[in-house]
Amino acid sequence: MKEESATFHEAPKKSVFSRIVKWTLWLFGAILTTIFLLALLVFLLPRFVSTEWSKEKVELYATRVIHRSLNIQNLSWTWDRGILLQGLEIGDDPAFSDKPILTFKHFLLSINFRQLMERRLVVVAELSGAHVNLIRKKDGLTNLESLLSGISQASKPAPEQPQKSSPAQTIPPPPLRDIQAQVNLNNISLQIDDLEKNRTFLLHNASFLLDVPSLAHKPIDLSFSAREEMDGKPLPPIRLTANIRDL
Repeated sequence: MKEESATFHEAPKKSVFSRIVKWTLWLFGAILTTIFLLALLVFLLPRFVSTEWSKEKVELYATRVIHRSLNIQNLSWTWDRGILLQGLEIGDDPAFSDKPILTFKHFLLSINFRQLMERRLVVVAELSGAHVNLIRKKDGLTNLESLLSGISQASKPAPEQPQKSSPAQTIPPPPLRDIQAQVNLNNISLQIDDLEKNRTFLLHNASFLLDVPSLAHKPIDLSFSAREEMDGKPLPPIRLTANIRDL
């Protein structure tokens, strides 16, 4: 009788142990599956963004938002170089001009994700070959105002029904330890045609450099240079340099 009683008490212990092993294996398998899916996403996401289908979707969405035609020659993304846009063109309102209001040849945005994991934001932005064409009609209306008004109307959210819900508690991200950034703009031009006053202003060969080696520990270098013309006559060139410390 004593042996039967001991066997009876050991059975539930084996059942509990087997459940623990089973749930541990399930949890381990779920973790491995999640890691595999994340690794697959990290591997395939840049290739997906760099496809012609993704480029067309970006063009379609942007066209709906700004109510202007938008074309991109090339869109690519790699983890080491970042997001690259080539040959972007935004059309103007036909009431103003048949020429695009904005074009640029090359735009690159790169973020160092390894440094971001260490709470350091390292950003590099490059823009080259950009041209902005602004027009002011005789009634005083500009094509830039027309473009921005269309964007603001599209961005107005629809009224939402009030919902009763318990206040959600969000955990704020940890603060950044430092910020490193470099913004480089080359070969930028801006043309303003004022039809009301019958004047034309041209800013060309403009370059802008913002170098932030360390926002917390090092000074910021800033430089800007450009050439100007008014009604086809050259104006004195612009040159500006600055060194900002103790922010």
